[in-house]
Amino acid sequence: MKKLKILAVFMSILLIAGSVYAASPSTLKKNVWNAEQVFKQGITAEDFMTLDGASVLTNTSKVFYVRSTTGANTLGNNQGLSYSKPWATVDYAINQTTASVGDVIIVLPYHVETIAAADGFDADVAGISIIGIGNFTSMPTFTLSETASTVAIGAANVTLKNLSFKAGKSAVVMGVSVEAGGDDTVIDSCFFPEPATSTFEFVRAILLAAGADRVTIQNCIAYSADATGATNFVDMDTGVNNGTRLINNWIYGEYAEGAIHSDQTDLDVTVWGNIITNLTTGQHGIEFTSGALGVYGENYVYTDTEAASIDPGSLKAVAPNWVATAINASPNMFPADTSPRSIQNVSKALPASTQSPIFTIVGGPIEIISLTGIVTTGIQAQSCSLKVVVDPTTPATDTDISAVLEVTGDLAGTAYSIVTSIATALAEYTYGVGPTMGGVFRIHVPIGNIEVSTNATNTGNITWSLLYQPLAPGVIVTAP
Repeated sequence: MKKLKILAVFMSILLIAGSVYAASPSTLKKNVWNAEQVFKQGITAEDFMTLDGASVLTNTSKVFYVRSTTGANTLGNNQGLSYSKPWATVDYAINQTTASVGDVIIVLPYHVETIAAADGFDADVAGISIIGIGNFTSMPTFTLSETASTVAIGAANVTLKNLSFKAGKSAVVMGVSVEAGGDDTVIDSCFFPEPATSTFEFVRAILLAAGADRVTIQNCIAYSADATGATNFVDMDTGVNNGTRLINNWIYGEYAEGAIHSDQTDLDVTVWGNIITNLTTGQHGIEFTSGALGVYGENYVYTDTEAASIDPGSLKAVAPNWVATAINASPNMFPADTSPRSIQNVSKALPASTQSPIFTIVGGPIEIISLTGIVTTGIQAQSCSLKVVVDPTTPATDTDISAVLEVTGDLAGTAYSIVTSIATALAEYTYGVGPTMGGVFRIHVPIGNIEVSTNATNTGNITWSLLYQPLAPGVIVTAP
């Protein structure tokens, strides 16, 4: 029995030793795919092997490496073929690729290049993928230092992924130029940061040339809020671009036109899941011409007016979109429906012997379903009459929509409501058991203001709540 135990221990030692040997580096190099070192640098199998589910590598593909800090643009001695021997520039790597075999250029973390001329690098070899490794500040960064500097895509089926493009001068005409031959381009997860100098910007971060079809721009992040002179993030004005897909981009800036803009009759367009803020007064987040066809949905846009938020042309809304026009204001569905909405003006001070707006209406008329005020700060104990007035933009004549109510000394929690008709004084009641507007009585209010008026200088605050129904798409009610 003792001999059997000794034999068992010996066999166990041999098995452990064999496992260690099998996993040793020298053995692994014989059995593991050559891209092992790439995975050590942080690229995942999903990033490396597929882009949007389409195979990148084939049995004829080659993988090249670029890094400015350690690279050299020379041939031979396996230069460019491993992360430890990279080339120095992307353009040099492009020149070593073969068209239509799926070659991949891996741009390693902290790579930097200055692009000082047009076509600073030109992805003019069909089917190549240029993939950056890193996250924001460690991403490969290309600074366009002159107004005419560009990065170009001049061949079909090119992919740019996880690269950072920075404006290094004021009014750089365009950042990434997808040329007419750039059909089926994918620009994925690229970063357009706010430059350190506030006056630097891309006039157009991405420009599609006429005839560049089926271009996908997705998962990109762009800032241009401190700059002056930016026109678009994506400009499609040069000519018709069919099959364009603009998906899940985050865009924040001051754009003189739509952040996403086309004045052409583009077909088969998809605009989906983008979050866009355009800080320029009266300008769109998304804007297409009336002849453009395709679909859009689940976009979130912030502008100063709903009417200048999304102009989809003839794109069909196949899912809700949302538009906000004020900080801390809930977004409205777009295209706007005319179902009832509510808004509140919180703790508005009583005007002193004058009129003061509590709600402003733009974009079309509304019908008041209910209007209620709740005293939040008790009203001073001296004579004071309160009424509600409509002050329309046209005609410039005020109309009382309630008779006067004496509110002297009303305590916090007192409530007021319009009931029955506009000839009736505000009904005063205990909060929670008050009257409601009966039957189908509603008050039609045109574009302009709903205001309150007093005949004294009483202190006190009222929170006003309005339930209303828009009578036209694009109506917006705000609480000044």
